[in-house]
Amino acid sequence: MKMKRLAAFALAGAMVIGTCTTAFAYDTYQGYTEVQDVNDPEDIVTATAHRAAAPLIDMLGANATSGFGMLNGSAPATLSDANDSLGIQIWGTAKNQVRDPYYANYYYNFYAAANNLSQTPNALINDDRSGSPINADPQTTSLSTRPDVVVGVSSNNNPEDMHGYDSQLSIINAGLDENDEDYYAPTLVAYDPRTLDTMITTVYNTAIAIYDAGEYRYGDPRVIADKYEQYVQGIQGYIVKYKSKKTVAIVSGYDSETHTFTAVGQGAAATTSSDRLVECTSKICNNITNSASESVSEATVNNANWIISENAATDASIQALVSAGTITNTNILYSTDRPDTLYGITMNSVENAMGLAFFAAKIYGNDSDATDPLNGWNLMRYFYCVFWHVNDNELISNTGLLYDALNNEFAIQTTINVTNLESKLAEGESYYDANLAN
Repeated sequence: MKMKRLAAFALAGAMVIGTCTTAFAYDTYQGYTEVQDVNDPEDIVTATAHRAAAPLIDMLGANATSGFGMLNGSAPATLSDANDSLGIQIWGTAKNQVRDPYYANYYYNFYAAANNLSQTPNALINDDRSGSPINADPQTTSLSTRPDVVVGVSSNNNPEDMHGYDSQLSIINAGLDENDEDYYAPTLVAYDPRTLDTMITTVYNTAIAIYDAGEYRYGDPRVIADKYEQYVQGIQGYIVKYKSKKTVAIVSGYDSETHTFTAVGQGAAATTSSDRLVECTSKICNNITNSASESVSEATVNNANWIISENAATDASIQALVSAGTITNTNILYSTDRPDTLYGITMNSVENAMGLAFFAAKIYGNDSDATDPLNGWNLMRYFYCVFWHVNDNELISNTGLLYDALNNEFAIQTTINVTNLESKLAEGESYYDANLAN
């Protein structure tokens, strides 16, 4: 474990400071037929986050008691909707190594409603409303269960601001002092999704908060955070060390009158983050443009090693040009060619790391070689096993959860040498630290 990083982030921890495609679906209930005890295992840290921050707390082994938009930014309305929720399947069923009882009971309540059974109040509170994962919950839902750790606490969409819950905490603690048994003082963690680097810091800060607050469902959350950093940096370092860089054309629009594409490059940004596709490829690929946005010819796009489309409208334009014979490049990644996720590989989520792995595997990996460190199935499988803690039997068959979520994007590998993969990631991370770190 990188203790130098843990020490560096301890000061921040001291205070303590998407879109899913629709291919994933189950027709039948996959959950428990009895209410799960929220105290089993005992003394597990409780936490809250919302929207794109939501996957982080379960990834690190805390139980999620409350939030809003926890499931791809929304809440299911029916049992059928719940069956189709990848987040529920991963955290709330026996598909997980240690299920989150609050997610499990949330799922159970849909089953109970459909079968005229009594529901349980000991379930995830998941309001369906919009809001930034960086900000505090303005409607106090997140604090209603008094979670130990609160993630996303800004008052003004600035990750450096920590005061979004000040007024709510003062109301909760009115008339109490810090020595009172009922005094509520959760650990506050800023959520900063602007770049992969700030996301790594956020993962570490949250891991420290959970570690300090009590018990956790999996191993030491700080080790999980360290593996997350190794995954992000190791993939990039391994590619730069051993591969010749490919050139990508990342296109966000097409003008049929001028026959030009809008290509995006370094400096391109979303509302609260970098452009994820640009960031995921910035250190491992050359880009056809050095600008944040530039109009480029069809020929320039066609001559790139890979064309990556950012949205459905651009998908349609490229497909029309392929049909017309104008685009002859067969290395095209459309916006629909992405795995199902809890929130989205281009959103403000820790799944950005999966996005990096996905594009790296598509561009550089050998789909049929299970020993290749950039083999796509194994890189995805590693993410689901190590970070989402999915049981291995769900990851190796053509009827398992991973197969459903990947939409047949990679050839199934039934074996994976985790030790070998982690050694390659560690080698890549060392190269990254020495040559690529900002």
